[in-house]
Amino acid sequence: MKRYQIVILPAILLLLAGCARSAVLSSPSVQVPEETETSSPSHTAPPAASDQVAVKKDRLPEGISEDFMAFIKSTYGTSVYDRLITSFESGSDGGGLWHELTGNSLLVLKDLYSGILNSPDTARSHNIWLKQSSEPNQVVLSFAGDISFADGYANMSAYYARGGIDSCILTNVRARMDSADIMMINNEFSYSRRGTPLPGKAFTFRAEPSMVQNLHSLSVDLVSLANNHVYDYGADALIDTLDTLSGAGIPYAGAGRNIEEAKEPVYFISGGLKISYVCATQIERSTRFTKEAGPDSPGVLRTDNPDLYLGAVETAKENSDFVVVFIHWGTEGTNYYGEDQQSLARQFIDHGAGLIIGCHPHVLQGIEYYKSVPVVYSLGNFWFNSRTIPTGLVEATVTPDGLKKLQFIPCIQENCSTDLVVSPDEKQKSFQYMEQLSSTITIDTEGFIHPLPE
Repeated sequence: MKRYQIVILPAILLLLAGCARSAVLSSPSVQVPEETETSSPSHTAPPAASDQVAVKKDRLPEGISEDFMAFIKSTYGTSVYDRLITSFESGSDGGGLWHELTGNSLLVLKDLYSGILNSPDTARSHNIWLKQSSEPNQVVLSFAGDISFADGYANMSAYYARGGIDSCILTNVRARMDSADIMMINNEFSYSRRGTPLPGKAFTFRAEPSMVQNLHSLSVDLVSLANNHVYDYGADALIDTLDTLSGAGIPYAGAGRNIEEAKEPVYFISGGLKISYVCATQIERSTRFTKEAGPDSPGVLRTDNPDLYLGAVETAKENSDFVVVFIHWGTEGTNYYGEDQQSLARQFIDHGAGLIIGCHPHVLQGIEYYKSVPVVYSLGNFWFNSRTIPTGLVEATVTPDGLKKLQFIPCIQENCSTDLVVSPDEKQKSFQYMEQLSSTITIDTEGFIHPLPE
């Protein structure tokens, strides 16, 4: 090779590496260290053989390659690499040490190594969304129940009369929603101007596509479409809903153009952790208006075939640090959960769920724990109609060690508005009410939920 070629080639490689590092750093929740003498930029392929670190294969845990460890050393430095190798020699697979040393879980590091986190667009092509956490080493997940922007009902009449969503879902509760790292609701309607109401169905919900902007006003990061109203105006309206949400940059789960999309988990990377969401519906249980998605037809993910819905949970568990199952189930107007809900909850937990959030009954239902995993059976209406009913948010704080705390935030839906309960006396009444609906938990004066000793 000529001398000028030898000089130019390293320069080109350094330029390309710098571009790769800039792409990674544009993803706010992926923790990559500043360059030092012992660290070099991340890359989307294994280092050249001459740069690889000599590691005995029998010292590496299953699923950890020599190339991956060379990437760890080049990205995070020799001291991080050495501590991990020492951990492996003691028989550990690294456990929480990955996150402690790098700010990312092993699964996030593997995604970083593969290159799928090089940009938000690349990540989204794998159904992964990047979200900055407000605090390092943890992510706060928040959940609300049923919401509808469908015209022809009292809540939307109030919406137009009062000048928009800010006058219906009030300041205090919006601020609380905004404070979460990832905010999720149940989207109980379609966004479309197409389709006709399903024959024989008493209540059908369809909203103007422009209403999707309300989700941004409410700091919503993710919606469930696995419910019994997203298909009210047929397949075309459902497809319009998918397109409307995608166009607004709002991920969805539990419905799709085919069954593969409907059962696909949605992933968020935040706080250096990879969180997954699986959504499914048990409703309707008698007359089936809402179609389950097929190999080539749009619809929702139902809980009829365990291979489908439990397979989705297993896939989420394999590819994430923490699995949320958001499930549409139960009996409308009933505050007490049933045995069918309990049976489903146990299946989800046995296959990897770390938290279950339910909706559909339009009223609050209780909370219980199974194998140390909380099941919130129903969050009720969040903003749905004119009834005066208690409702609430549930906030879950997840750390590298799993679910750290769970908190119920009492709210009230009244006169087509939703707001926080702020009176100390009324808050305590709300906590006592939730305890009455539950058999295996207590709620302290701040709303934190604790399982009773077994």
